[in-house]
Amino acid sequence: MSRQKTHGQSNGGGRSQVTRAYQVWQHIRQRCRREAASDYHWYGGRGIKVCERWQRFENFYADMGDPPAGMSIDRIDNDGDYTPANCRWATPQMQANNRRSNRIIHYQDTPYTVMELSRLTGVNRRTLVARLDKGWSVNAAVIPAH
Repeated sequence: MSRQKTHGQSNGGGRSQVTRAYQVWQHIRQRCRREAASDYHWYGGRGIKVCERWQRFENFYADMGDPPAGMSIDRIDNDGDYTPANCRWATPQMQANNRRSNRIIHYQDTPYTVMELSRLTGVNRRTLVARLDKGWSVNAAVIPAH
């Protein structure tokens, strides 16, 4: 009996190696479902799921396509599930700015991470944090020292 070839991106079908898109898909499913996965507690353990549509690789691939070079999958809302509306390919900097542990500061009606605000204003990140922790207003904290 022959195996049905579906997408040609896994080891089956004569392909010498698994594609990166297929590896990403496998990994997101693993970390959401397998309690033995090393990062399960950050995903499935917190209730993060992979949507029904993405239980099939073909659907995931139709929605996301190939990962661009240097990018990885990112959930826009870190408390949300892996769904087409909540996922994107992101650079390492985008990923770093989207961590749950980031401190978000509103400056001129725009939310920034501390690192983003530091880059924007030229004020050292540690200085910015120290000033804010001392109760300085955001406007005062972003003024460079003379």
